[in-house]
Amino acid sequence: MNLLSFSGKKSFGTSAILLSVSAMVVTVTVLGLSEKLKVNHTPHMTAQVAHVDEKIHTQVKVGTAKELRAVFLDHDYTLDLPKGETNLAVPRLELVSLPSDLAKAGLGEKKTLFLRTHLPLILKANEKILEDRERLMALLHMKDSGFAIRKKDITWLSELSKRYGLKTVNINELKHRVDVIPPSLALGQAVVESGWGVSHAARGKNSTFGMMSRSNKVMSYDSLQECVDHYVLNLNRHEAYRSMRKIRAELRRRNDRICSLKLAEGLHQYSTRGQSYVREVKNMIQSNSLNRFDGAYFKGTTPQVLQASDKQAEAFS
Repeated sequence: MNLLSFSGKKSFGTSAILLSVSAMVVTVTVLGLSEKLKVNHTPHMTAQVAHVDEKIHTQVKVGTAKELRAVFLDHDYTLDLPKGETNLAVPRLELVSLPSDLAKAGLGEKKTLFLRTHLPLILKANEKILEDRERLMALLHMKDSGFAIRKKDITWLSELSKRYGLKTVNINELKHRVDVIPPSLALGQAVVESGWGVSHAARGKNSTFGMMSRSNKVMSYDSLQECVDHYVLNLNRHEAYRSMRKIRAELRRRNDRICSLKLAEGLHQYSTRGQSYVREVKNMIQSNSLNRFDGAYFKGTTPQVLQASDKQAEAFS
């Protein structure tokens, strides 16, 4: 169980089958940053954040494992790579809750249903983080170039800082916090914490990451996506996981792949079991070859390698 989380949840609807449209930032025009983040009238630069089309996620609620299999079949969604492909294309599916009879499924089926359920949720959480990171890196470049910043971008930075647990705007620290969690690490922890989705917390509270409130009660979520979002944000903002973020930042500095096994070394405070927990997570990742999902991407988009290349920073270099 994770004893180091924070509350402050957001409500999600749980209707049977819903369509939700996330309107993403398309283009961001920013001015540079001065050290004191004050607006002035110095010449401005325009930073183009990669164009992002509207993304439609199908939110689904099922009662049984049979119904879930039918949903995946409908979307031609398996964990098998088509011939000649190196990365898995994943549909934009959001399962609200796990099937009530998942525990009755055979181990092989239980594994594939659980992984297929959680992978799109993790990709969605990372997708939003990458959009924020691109904008952040553009602003950081402006700051380093001696340009000023517009008021609305200062407001955005302030809101981002609060979300990531900072009392004041610190762009360099934000760079270490606003970053992705490899799918293999998230999947490995979810499996360890929920027993492939059959724990009481997973079935009754949509809690698959062992997150607990300050009163040491298992957190309850309105949807699995809410649980995944909370987990990712917690790793990115809680002081207990600073060492994990430091490892990730060093990998980016060296332009290395963001390796889940290396990041797991910084999660010894996630559980009271310490290093024993770290070993179990790493073993889960390796024994189930979960790192094969680190290159997974949403159908209709381009695969992204989890490494240090920040597109905005490259665009200005």
